[in-house]
Amino acid sequence: MISAVQYVLRSPDSKWIRGFFKICQHISESSLNHLRYYAISESIGGRHLPISREWQIFISYSSQNDFEVSLLQYAIETLLSKEDVTAWTFQRDQSRSETEIAKSLKERVRESVAMLLLVSPETLDAGATQWMELAYADAFEVPTFILLHRIDYQELRRREHGVPPLLLTSQCNPASSWKEVVEEMRGLIKSKERENG
Repeated sequence: MISAVQYVLRSPDSKWIRGFFKICQHISESSLNHLRYYAISESIGGRHLPISREWQIFISYSSQNDFEVSLLQYAIETLLSKEDVTAWTFQRDQSRSETEIAKSLKERVRESVAMLLLVSPETLDAGATQWMELAYADAFEVPTFILLHRIDYQELRRREHGVPPLLLTSQCNPASSWKEVVEEMRGLIKSKERENG
């Protein structure tokens, strides 16, 4: 019987996830074991709210991509640890009203230094929430980085109906380029630090 992590790593659409584990070679074996535990526990039901750190990066995603996002959270926080970054997702509390949820989400997005939008086929099937999060980021001029997971730009164009024009006119990166996107985020944070003196 194989583990949940082994199953995901063997799946045909997990090339970028395997790439993530490759860059972890410089991390000690104990840290890597922690990552495996972290990824599994997060995929079972964990979602992070931001803790007190200087920079916050908001990850917008479909709930069906929980596992992939748990890996992205860990990767971003590990690679940008010197920049004191928290990668977070919005926890939707079903006991709260839609108005309360929207207000809280607006505030969280506005406080973020950047947003990472993970677009997948599930996003296109039921992406109203993600499109709203994208609109908030645009309204507050929060830089948005887009990763395409199991979908390419041509597919976005083919399914143009229902896809926000803002997404179609933005730079979209394949999920396999996630490390380059993280480095772009690092550059953004360093420029913010220079601005703040």
